[in-house]
Amino acid sequence: MKRISLPLYIGSFLIVLFSQCASTKEATTTAKEPSPVAYSIQGVLFHQQAAEYDALCYQGYNFARLALASNFTERSGNLPSAVIMDIDETVLDNSYFNAQLILDDSAYSQALWSKWTATEKASPVPGALEFLRFADSLKIRIFYVSNRRTNELNATMNNLKKIGFPQVELSQCLFRGENASSSKEERRLAVAQNYEVLLLVGDNLADFSIAFEQAKTPAERENAVVQLKSWFGDKYIILPNAIYGDWEKALYRNAPTNTEREKVRRTRLKGY
Repeated sequence: MKRISLPLYIGSFLIVLFSQCASTKEATTTAKEPSPVAYSIQGVLFHQQAAEYDALCYQGYNFARLALASNFTERSGNLPSAVIMDIDETVLDNSYFNAQLILDDSAYSQALWSKWTATEKASPVPGALEFLRFADSLKIRIFYVSNRRTNELNATMNNLKKIGFPQVELSQCLFRGENASSSKEERRLAVAQNYEVLLLVGDNLADFSIAFEQAKTPAERENAVVQLKSWFGDKYIILPNAIYGDWEKALYRNAPTNTEREKVRRTRLKGY
C-alpha cells in the first residue's frame, strides 16, 4: 500500500476545497430569483385544483338564489328589480392568467392583463351561470359592474356571451373608465336610481359598499364586516378569492412590492 505524502495530501485537499467554494459561488450567483408572484401559487392551486373551492362557490350561489327569491317576493314594487354582479372571480374565473404569471416569472401589469382578456378564454365561476339564468327567468335586470377597463369591454362581452350568460348588453356592462377611480360606488348608485337592487355578488368587500372602500387596514376591514354582518347572505353574497384582492393590499399596508420576501416582511402572520 502506497503512502501519500503530507504535502501531496494537503495540496489535494486544497484543490477539492477551492473547487467546492467555486461551485457554491457559481450556484449562488446563478440561482434563479423566485417569481414575483410565486407567493400566490397556493391561492391559484386552490382555485384550480381544490374541490373545496367549487363547493364554496356553489354554496355562495345557492344562498344567492335563496336570498334573491326572498328579496324578490318582498320587494317594494316601486322600481324594477336588479342584481349587481362583479365579473372577475365572481362570474369569470381568471386563475389561468395568474397561473401563467407564475410559470412565466412575470409580475402583473395592465398590458399583460389586457392581453389575457383579449383571448376571451376565462371560464365561468362554479354556480354563476345557473344563478344568473335564474335571475333572468324572474325578469330581474342584471348589471355587470366591473373594474375591467372600457377598452376591454367588447372582448369581455364576447367571453360572457360564448359561455351563455344572460343580458350581456352594452347598457348593463358598467366598466371602469380609463382615468376613473376604481371605486364602484358611483356606478352602483347610478343603478339604484332606476332599480331596486335586490342583491350584490362579488369576491371583494369593495364590491358591496363604500364603507368597505373607506376601511384600509385589516382591523378596519374586520370591523366594517362586523358592522354589516347581517347583510351577508341577505343583500351581499361574497365568493372566495385566495389569489388577490383588497385584503392583500391591506396586509402589505398598501405599499407596492414585487418580491416574495418583501411581501412576507410586510405581512403580520399570527402564530400561537
